[in-house]
Amino acid sequence: MSSTRPKIGELIVQAYDAAQDESLWPSVVSGIADAFGASSAVVWSGYPQILAATENFDAQALDDYAKYYYHHDAWLAPALKLGVGKMFTSADLISDAEFERSEFYNDFLRPRGDGFYIIGSFFHIASGQMGLASVHRPRGQGRYDEAERQCAIEFIPHLIQAIQVRHKLTQADIQRQIGLDGLERSQTAAIVVTGNGIILHANKDAEAMLQAGDAIRSVSGQLAAATKSATERLTMLIRGAIDTAAGRSGSAGGTVAIPRPNRPPLTVLVAPFRPAQEGAGAPVPAALLFLRDPERAPGSPSAALQQLFGLTAAEATIANYLTRGRSLTEIAARHNLSLNTLRTHLRNIFSKTGTNRQAELVALIMRTVAPMVR
Repeated sequence: MSSTRPKIGELIVQAYDAAQDESLWPSVVSGIADAFGASSAVVWSGYPQILAATENFDAQALDDYAKYYYHHDAWLAPALKLGVGKMFTSADLISDAEFERSEFYNDFLRPRGDGFYIIGSFFHIASGQMGLASVHRPRGQGRYDEAERQCAIEFIPHLIQAIQVRHKLTQADIQRQIGLDGLERSQTAAIVVTGNGIILHANKDAEAMLQAGDAIRSVSGQLAAATKSATERLTMLIRGAIDTAAGRSGSAGGTVAIPRPNRPPLTVLVAPFRPAQEGAGAPVPAALLFLRDPERAPGSPSAALQQLFGLTAAEATIANYLTRGRSLTEIAARHNLSLNTLRTHLRNIFSKTGTNRQAELVALIMRTVAPMVR
């Protein structure tokens, strides 16, 4: 169709926009259908996982395809036989007479816009992941011709690249979210900073320390220590870690103790880190700071201990207090229990956890996921 080629440029721009904005994919697929005079179009981001489809392929239709018609798709086997990366049309796959008799056409495509003719291509997205773009139009509009095939050949590589960019950005976002969630659950205050000390991220424990301000604080978004000497040491370690993260000659970070008035110092470990992504995947060098307050006891929620070791609520509470450094006398006084009762609970805890001493019990609990439960 002569009207197809002018629309290809617009489609290319829309596809790259959609790579960074999921909400735009339906309009991209509608644009593909319009450009090729089609009644329907579908883009798979990991066949048979649908990325977007025209409205006549509603949720029920897509579910029907995944559960049944995927296994009876008259186009599928011959298209795969042609090979991944090959542009195909109906003429390459199956005769009109044979297709007209197929269950796939009569029960699935015909009621949804009579998609009799197809143009499309399978393509690689990532290792072990294959995508597909297919466009279908009614029999009355005729086969896709060579001019339309050439337009598809011009457009499909851009569509593939846009989907591959989307895949990379999605994976990067998943990894970033996993990393940030891990920092939240680590029971350790953590801060990510740039080379000039600008705070990119601080988990909840670190936010509390910044707000307290007696050892570290945020000054216009920049990390600073309570004393000049500690700030200078921290700055030096951060810059060295950033250089290492950037692939330049630098240090692997280091440690610093930040003094606090009338309290034990806050200890900090600085390490190289690549926490974010620019554009389509260039790493941004940064520094990751782990901070420990010796006055802050590690957490060990009771509910998790009950599930992990089959402890009763009372036993889990006692085990929790022991991980926080409380003595049996303190626990007994807090809960109005006799030491004999408490020792009975403790024997049960030892039996259920396979330990023999309080130190062994605490060490075991701190090696489980219990401290990560918030």
